[in-house]
Amino acid sequence: MSLKIENGVYALDSRGIPIEIQGLEELTQEISLALTMIRGSLPMAPELGSSLAGIDLTGEDAEEQAFASATEALLIFSGVTVRSAEKVSGGINFRVDTPLGETEVLYGNHE
Repeated sequence: MSLKIENGVYALDSRGIPIEIQGLEELTQEISLALTMIRGSLPMAPELGSSLAGIDLTGEDAEEQAFASATEALLIFSGVTVRSAEKVSGGINFRVDTPLGETEVLYGNHE
């Protein structure tokens, strides 16, 4: 079980208590964090993160580069595979298969 993060801060319920998540929602959040974190930014765990920050998301081959970067970043998760990477307004939408079901993760502009 983890605490839900929204817009970079812990999400709170109507009483101001942090919201707990589990299952596919928790795994989706962990995948999103792995894709967003810059690979090598944690000295104690340089293998964590992705190289997505170095990709020109407006480039012709952005989807292929993003797919490869996400696939590499998600190797740390057992049974998780990237199904597709699709350019959307200002970012990349990933479809990901997990042992808990399919999920989608948006990387980039969240507008």
